Amino acid sequence: MSTGVAVAILGVVLVGSYLLMWRGWRSRARRHASLPDLPGPLAVAEPVFGPVDGSYLGTTTAGDWLDRVVARGLGRRGDVAVTVTEAGVTLRRSTEPDLVIPAPALRAVRIDRAAAGRAVRRPEYLIITWAHGDHELDTALRPHHQGDLTRLQPAIAALGAHRAPEPDL
Repeated sequence: MSTGVAVAILGVVLVGSYLLMWRGWRSRARRHASLPDLPGPLAVAEPVFGPVDGSYLGTTTAGDWLDRVVARGLGRRGDVAVTVTEAGVTLRRSTEPDLVIPAPALRAVRIDRAAAGRAVRRPEYLIITWAHGDHELDTALRPHHQGDLTRLQPAIAALGAHRAPEPDL
């Protein structure tokens, strides 16, 4: 087999792979198309904690760390600055518009070792579980400094502690 034929085969395989990845991404976007528009900016308030620099890993459906949500710009990874105020959590993302999680929408916050399709040996991901419309979502972050992780988690958890419990139906 000549070098030209091998390069052509490799090119076809690469283009085919990219097309399949693009098709999968669009399929995920259609699956989560019912997701409502994301919340707007929070009321101006003094920061309780932050900003903390880190990485935005993505958002998944709550409880399923492999079901990545790509609709509404929630799928792209990138740098993030996290600020906690009494009104909620603001994630200033480098790749997409800011993501705002209002305090009443918070359900839980935890430190875990698996999130948004990635797993590591020790717990270093911050997972924020929040309600958005009829959906429960897990948003995953990884602060650049381990010390920020252990300070950010209780700051966000305190916001959820201030909200009234939901009535049992």
